[in-house]
Amino acid sequence: MRAAILSGILLSLSLPALFGNFPLHLGELAWIGLAPLYVTLASEEKPGAGLWKGFLCGFPLYGISLYWIFIALHIHGGISVFFSLLALFLLVGISSFYLGGAMALAIFLKGKGLPLAWAFSLSWLFQDWLRNYFPFGGFSWSSLAYSQGERLSLLQIADLAGPYGVTFLILISNILIGEVFVFLKKKEKPPYLLAIFFTLLICGTLLYGKFRSNQIRHGMTSLPEKKLSLVQGNVPQSQKWLPDNIEELIQGHLELSQKAEKEYQPDLIIWPEASYPAVMSHDVSRFNLIDVLKTPLLMGIVSYSGVVPDEWPPPPGWEFHLYNSAMVIRPGGYLEAMYHKNHLVPMGEYVPLSGFFFFIQKLVPGLADFTPGDGFNLLEVSGMKIGTTICYEDLFPEISRRFVREGADLLVNLTNDAWYEKSSAVLQHVEFSRLRAIENRRYLARATNTGVTAIFDPLGKEVARAPLFEQTVLSAPIRLGGPATVYGRYGDWFVYICLLATVFFVLTKLRMR
Repeated sequence: MRAAILSGILLSLSLPALFGNFPLHLGELAWIGLAPLYVTLASEEKPGAGLWKGFLCGFPLYGISLYWIFIALHIHGGISVFFSLLALFLLVGISSFYLGGAMALAIFLKGKGLPLAWAFSLSWLFQDWLRNYFPFGGFSWSSLAYSQGERLSLLQIADLAGPYGVTFLILISNILIGEVFVFLKKKEKPPYLLAIFFTLLICGTLLYGKFRSNQIRHGMTSLPEKKLSLVQGNVPQSQKWLPDNIEELIQGHLELSQKAEKEYQPDLIIWPEASYPAVMSHDVSRFNLIDVLKTPLLMGIVSYSGVVPDEWPPPPGWEFHLYNSAMVIRPGGYLEAMYHKNHLVPMGEYVPLSGFFFFIQKLVPGLADFTPGDGFNLLEVSGMKIGTTICYEDLFPEISRRFVREGADLLVNLTNDAWYEKSSAVLQHVEFSRLRAIENRRYLARATNTGVTAIFDPLGKEVARAPLFEQTVLSAPIRLGGPATVYGRYGDWFVYICLLATVFFVLTKLRMR
């Protein structure tokens, strides 16, 4: 039991963390943190024991790494301490149950004759993949792949197998360490084959990373270049939606934008998610407050369609829809193009199963009920075809892949992480964008309210990065387009093949009996 808890603690510490102004990156712990759990599972025969130990591993893993959810819900969401803690507890519990189910599956497969090393890695990958989609659209935050942002040479395989390929490498390392301890304890056959396999896998990954990096770097020189300026307004969440602050906040963003126009002459200026601090009809044709800019602007805004209700929530049947949007504004303040966020945040932007969770609206009277967008349309401006993700849409690889398949030659993420204050969420969130850039071999510009505002090249390297929690503008050149990737074309093929191979193995074993 203690071994499982130890694994959870070590894995939570492997993810990026922020304590006040002090960042902490201990990604190397991911390569050893799972070994205690593996060793304790090696002696188990009952799936129920795997369920319990997996759950015990998951609770500290997700409890420590996701603590910031309480900050967002209580401090800025207006939810009581009790219900904020309850929501955090439920999310951690559900995520831990996934991990417990995976370890129960590993023990079950071991009982069917599958080697534990295979059963363990397959089961972990499966729950990692499942968490990306279920429940309520998924929440794969704290996946091990996002602990390796400082190891770019290893991350290059993401253009083949996505985050699951990176996670697989980490799993094999932990399994090898675990097998060594099992050998020392039981004096069984040393894990020579596993050691050889891991050595070949790591060497192959590093060689691929070097080859692919040189190939991509050489190819980028022939791609068209554009200049971007990303505005980081650093507006406290408590001040963002006060009616008296609207003009002041817009003016602050405009001054930074005009400074960029004067000093850098960018092709596009980008403001973060909901940076326009007023709810506007998406039928508006002109924004008078920002008509002074001479450069096209991509900005985040809350928009609506229909008739504004006199009360909230609107009466049943009232035709009114809120959207978390990205808009392109051309010089003069004229609306050029628009994208509505597709993947909404459960309990933040909408209430899933609202008929069942009817009481949520009463607990949080100001909870907005957003409408998801109906497509993944590109925003075309200044010769760029932009795939725009809003907030945590960059957590989901399939969304960025979809944009690139639609023809995006640049990826942009608009985010407001002021919800989380100075917490680990700020450094954890940025790693999603890094991996999306590598998976699709596209530049990715990440414009945020408080940070991390950054631009990643197709190798996942930071071209530029703004200081956290400062009002500033980040300007840098980018290049458009890039090669198609295996992961971009075929998605999660690696997980599917692992699942099919396991099913085939189990069926073969059963037939032999």
